[in-house]
Amino acid sequence: ASEFSSFTKSYSETPQVVDLHELILNQKNLFDTHDNIKVLFPSWSDEMKAEVYVRKGNIVRVLMNLLSNAIQAIDSSEKEASQPALGYVRIALEFENGFYIVKVDDNGPGVLPQNVEKLFNPKFTTKTSGTGLGLAICRNIVQQEGGSISYSPSELGGACFTFSIPAYTES
Repeated sequence: ASEFSSFTKSYSETPQVVDLHELILNQKNLFDTHDNIKVLFPSWSDEMKAEVYVRKGNIVRVLMNLLSNAIQAIDSSEKEASQPALGYVRIALEFENGFYIVKVDDNGPGVLPQNVEKLFNPKFTTKTSGTGLGLAICRNIVQQEGGSISYSPSELGGACFTFSIPAYTES
């Protein structure tokens, strides 16, 4: 209920110009605290900006959800393995056709083929705890900001979630 309530409040936040690269870097630093999981994000030079016009709290929420999911997936797969390996979460930021593209991928277990179509449905979860609203809320936020979100298998062997946000252009 609190997750849904805070989502409905997010519509009232005022959009602002935000440096997406800086937001990602801040989230990377917050999540890169595990001994067994490395969060990778190649940083740009200080002069480069990735400006988007968004509700900042919403984009932070999307990043937090995707990073949390990746870390939880790696943690759960390592508990099942007899020899824990180093986990990786890789964040990429690209620019293409007027959109910034953010990819969050991991070397966790990935998503079973029969679950791919259900990923963004409300109340769908493969976890033992949680509401199953996280990815549905992420989809709504990204669409509200004029972008899209999708899933694909990761080159690292796990899951890859990709979302796009239109680049800010002064009008």
